[in-house]
Amino acid sequence: MSYANDMPTVEAVSRTDAGLAAELRTSVMRLRRRLSVERHPDNQLSIGSMVVPGLLHRNDAQTVGELARAEKVQPPSMTRTVTSPEDGGFVTRRPHETDGRRVVVEITDWGARRCWPTASAGTRGSPCS
Repeated sequence: MSYANDMPTVEAVSRTDAGLAAELRTSVMRLRRRLSVERHPDNQLSIGSMVVPGLLHRNDAQTVGELARAEKVQPPSMTRTVTSPEDGGFVTRRPHETDGRRVVVEITDWGARRCWPTASAGTRGSPCS
């Protein structure tokens, strides 16, 4: 018996949990690179910042803490992430109605039209372009 004959095949490795996880990780990294390359040249938002208008479009206004939980990051990180879409006019911040310590972030009408130009009420269009 030789070493080469004892080595598992690619098909056998990919059927294990670790093999499937490795394939998925590679596919996600390729997809992220492709999305970065194919972004519209006028899009001023980074890939990381594009998540904020997306979350707000799907879930309406949210606090910074809620956005942070949804993305599994700390609130100070989300506060920094929200800055770029806010500077670009995609979202706005306002004080929470009942808790002055909290800040609510909501998508602007312009941000919604820019990110989902074909969306009408109750539908989802294309992501920020």
